Amino acid sequence: SLPATGQSNKFKRLYSNSSGGEWAISALNFDDSTFLLNGFCITDSARGLWMMKIGSDGTLLDSRVFAKPLTIFLGASAGSLVRVGDHYYVGAGDQYPNPNIPNEYYGMPYIVKLESNGLDTVWTKRLINDTNKYYLPASFKVTGDHHLLLAGAVCKPYVTPGIFDYFLIKADTNGNVLWEKKYGVNNLDERCNNVEVDYDSTILLTGMKYSSGKYRPWIIRVDKNGNNPQYKQYTIPSMQHAGVDVKKRAGGGYYMTGFTDSLLQAGDDPETMYLGRLDSNLNIVWRTFVNSPYLTQIWDFFERENGSVVFCGDRKDSVTGKPYGYIAKADSNGNLLWWQTYHEYPQRVNYLSCVRPTADGGIIACGSAFDTLTGQNQNAWVIKTDSMGCALTQCVTSVADAHPFAEKVMIYPNPAKDRFRLSCGTGTLITVYTLSGSRVYQQVINTGNEEISTEGWVRGIYLVRLQMKGGGFITERLLVE
Repeated sequence: SLPATGQSNKFKRLYSNSSGGEWAISALNFDDSTFLLNGFCITDSARGLWMMKIGSDGTLLDSRVFAKPLTIFLGASAGSLVRVGDHYYVGAGDQYPNPNIPNEYYGMPYIVKLESNGLDTVWTKRLINDTNKYYLPASFKVTGDHHLLLAGAVCKPYVTPGIFDYFLIKADTNGNVLWEKKYGVNNLDERCNNVEVDYDSTILLTGMKYSSGKYRPWIIRVDKNGNNPQYKQYTIPSMQHAGVDVKKRAGGGYYMTGFTDSLLQAGDDPETMYLGRLDSNLNIVWRTFVNSPYLTQIWDFFERENGSVVFCGDRKDSVTGKPYGYIAKADSNGNLLWWQTYHEYPQRVNYLSCVRPTADGGIIACGSAFDTLTGQNQNAWVIKTDSMGCALTQCVTSVADAHPFAEKVMIYPNPAKDRFRLSCGTGTLITVYTLSGSRVYQQVINTGNEEISTEGWVRGIYLVRLQMKGGGFITERLLVE
């Protein structure tokens, strides 16, 4: 195996602010050597919004906690921290005990404005004040005209408990609500996960709608004023969906991710995650399912300049049965390039829920790690890797869970100079990528033994992906000198 190359600034750290628990929800590049993160912190009497600033080596530089007694104050999701001009904003929600009904709660959407240091508050504003509704904020974005969008799910818990609709709130940077919209079908449960602003200022709301006994991916496209909704539902027989997310592509159209649960099999844990591409009309161009013998979820992703996709989530370990965090990368056609798994507590619980690019070309991901099954001593968890997902100084990157590849594979010489030979089964598709995901070679091997020229290739490490006719694949590394 060959060590992966990448940036020097790598770390994997836990952060704690109390004896209760913490979760890092979203991360941004504050400058070339500093990161700003938001999340929540459980104190003795409340949960509060927690802001952290960390250095390029993971050192905690400063932090703030904004807590209210008996209040759950959460960041919305992986995209809940944004920057507009010189200030930062957090889209969030709270949860209060209902003074009129014992053991009942109501939740309201909030926006917090922070100073240019990303830590001190300018103001905190509740956008809606209606104790007859329960808001679950899920996504927070900035529009092209520097307004703020907060989206999620809302219900009337005392009228239709458990039946949610999508909501979308547009506010200015002073926290004034410009308008609020709700979208839904009567007596059906719809949960919004993400809001996305397209290049033409139209807005996409993505999530799930309960239909025919299953949750299905559901997208609503509206104009910049939240009007003229267009609906799109996706159906896969015998599959229930969760974690559905859609983001715009630099080359037009969208990427779509999520995970499914086959209702034909025992258990209700997610089994298969998928990555797909949609055209500008929201029609599926392709969709790749990453089948794994271990339960896998995808929670966040971003697009690289060359169209490749980096994503993160968690998967259950085959030995311990506990979730481990992972970061993976696929090319613009959904082919898996590499996969890295991480944990702090091998016998416990490790989650990654946000992934972002860094100024040095690397990757930062954050979430939470537990050291007991009860959730005690839960800590915020942040990983900074190079471009190949390596969080250690010496690291070997590989594609995990490659589909069974029946043929014996030989790549020689390796390292190679001006050419190399590949021996494998006939009819195998070979694709060679740079570490950044750019394709430099693709050919179907019909002889079982192929000589491939590396003329014009830059010196360095390449990923050689082999795919059989039957669908099995494997990825090997090749060093070109």
